[in-house]
Amino acid sequence: MFAPSSLLGIIFIGLFVGAVASRVVQGKGHGCLADTVIGVAGSFIGGVALRAVLPGGGVIIDPFIDYVITGFIGAVLLLFVVRLVSPRNQRGRH
Repeated sequence: MFAPSSLLGIIFIGLFVGAVASRVVQGKGHGCLADTVIGVAGSFIGGVALRAVLPGGGVIIDPFIDYVITGFIGAVLLLFVVRLVSPRNQRGRH
C-alpha cells in the first residue's frame, strides 16, 4: 500500500476519496483529474476541521484510515459548499 504522506499516496487517496464523495453528493463522478483535486482539497479541509475539533489532531484509528475518513468528510463538505454557491444549480434550470 502507498504511504499516505508520499506524493503517490496523496494522489491515490485523493482520487478514491474524491470519486466516492462525488458519487455520494451528486450521483456521478467528475473525471479522474477533478475527483483527485476534490479529494486532495477535501483532505486538506477535513484535516483543518479535525484539528479544530480535536485539540491534538491525533490519530483516531489508524493513520491511513484517518486520511481516508478525514478526506471523505472534507470532500463532501467542499462539494456541498460548491453546490450551494454554484449559479448553475438554480431551480427550474436543467
